[in-house]
Formats: sequence, C-alpha cells, structure tokens
Amino acid sequence: MAQNDKRIVVLNKKNGGASSARNYGIRYSNGKYIQFVDADDALEINATNCLLRTLKENDLDLVMCGYHSSDGLTEKKLPFQILALDKLTSDFALFYHTTYLNPPWNKMFIKSKIETFFPEDMSLGEDLVFNLHYIKQCARIGIIPNMEYIYTVGRLNSLTTKYDANGVECLEKKISEMIAFLPEFLQMRTIEQLQTEFWTDYKRCIEGIITCGSLDENQLIHTFIEIKKSEIWNLCFSGYKPDCRIESLFFDNQYRKYIRYVDRMHQKRIIKSKMKDIVKEIENNSKQFISKFLIFRLFKKVTEHIQ
Repeated sequence: MAQNDKRIVVLNKKNGGASSARNYGIRYSNGKYIQFVDADDALEINATNCLLRTLKENDLDLVMCGYHSSDGLTEKKLPFQILALDKLTSDFALFYHTTYLNPPWNKMFIKSKIETFFPEDMSLGEDLVFNLHYIKQCARIGIIPNMEYIYTVGRLNSLTTKYDANGVECLEKKISEMIAFLPEFLQMRTIEQLQTEFWTDYKRCIEGIITCGSLDENQLIHTFIEIKKSEIWNLCFSGYKPDCRIESLFFDNQYRKYIRYVDRMHQKRIIKSKMKDIVKEIENNSKQFISKFLIFRLFKKVTEHIQ
C-alpha cells in the first residue's frame, strides 16, 4: 500500500512490545491526528472520516467511538454526548465499566496534546495510563455510539490474555494512576464502584501466577500473602468479598484450596483445547474413517494433562 499511496509510511523497528511500537509511531508521525489500530483488528469503512468529522465539527480534544467484536457477540456503544473533564471524572466508573475509556484504538487524538507516552515498563494497563494522561489535557471530550472499530476476539496478547509474571505490579500501577487521576473527593466512591472490576483483574493475574508453573504451592502462598499486604489491595478491597464461593477462598486465606481449584480448571481448559484441535484434525482428514493413529493421538494428548 505504501508503494501506491505516498501518505502511507511503513516504519520498521526491533520488537519491543506494543507500547514501544506505538511510541515510535507517535514520534515519527507528521500528521495532526493520531489513531491506533491493533494487529488483526479492523475499522469499519469511513471510520477515520467519522471520527475526524466529529472531532472538528464539535471542537473536541478527543473523540471516542463504540466497537464490536469480530464474532458479533459483543457490542459496546454509549449515547452521543460531549463532556467536560469534570463530568468524565464524576462518571468515571461508568466509562471504565463499559470499557470505552480503557483502550487507545476506539479514539482519535490530537498529536500536539500528547505530552506523556505509553509506559514501556508495563505489560498490563498501559493503554489506560496513556489515555488518562492525555485526557488531563482535554477540555471537551466527545462520545459517539457508532461502532467503528472491530475487535478480534481471542487474539494473541489481547487485553484479556496478557497476564504475565509482573502482572500484579502493573495492575497496581494502573490503579494508582486511576486514583491519582480522580479528584480526591471522588476517589473512595469510585473505588467502591469498581471493586468487582478490580477483583476480576487481580484474579486473572493471580491465576496467571498459579498456572505458569514456576512456583510451588508454598511459594505461591507466600506470594499471595504479600499481595494482600499491599496498600493498593487494602484500598481496593476493604470490606469486599466476591459472590463466588470458590473465589471467596482467596479472601478467607484458604490459599491451598484456591490454588488446587484454579489448577484443576486450567487443566480442564487445556484438555478441552487439545480435544478441539484433534477433532478439527479428524474432521479435516481426507479419509472417511477415523484412523487408529488419530484416536491414539487424541487419547495421548488428553491423558498427558490429566496427570
């Protein structure tokens, strides 16, 4: 495309993660506006024109649009509105909960207003941190219901899968940035409104630590004790307990039961995934019968993960 359209410039750099790539693109861009599209995702026809027109016609500093998933099962859209910064902060929990606020790819930014880049030391929550720093520079923020962005479900390194070894550290930095973004009189109210979302994030990080297999049970317990000593944990979960009985085990310090439950569920997911792969292979087999070899492979792959 770059060969046929001089407006398109392809930049190549050493892989340093999504934040590094985005920052590189921002630095070398020479346009007035910035828009992000993640790998494997897509834009609706005229999406950029729609966002740009809304930005210009309403004299906005930022515009956010709706989006839908590639499988058609998820749709996110809010009514058209133009907000001042104080209105966005007072309704922060709503925008966080609907995930309009969190990603960078359903937005159009003005390059000259970008003063703080994506934090490259974070592997989780970096998008929201970038957005919050940008929004602090905004007087007028527009929201449109148009679902102009198509999000690919289950893509590699998506927001729902990239919980790595330092996930809790990154999560707590994200929450700290959120608290700092809000006026002091709104902080505790917003934390209480978002307790379930915060636990969901922590739970994914905790389950990632369990299933990565690098720590034994005693090391895991020590790690969880330390997590629950942190200032951010106690700020988020004072008086909170999840509805799910199994998840309540973690809050009741019954770590061994929780670890074994998570590990068992993880093994079941692996088995299910392996079985799907083999069944698909069988279905694609050109022969009209299921060979003994394929049945043996299915049995072997499943039993490997039941141990």
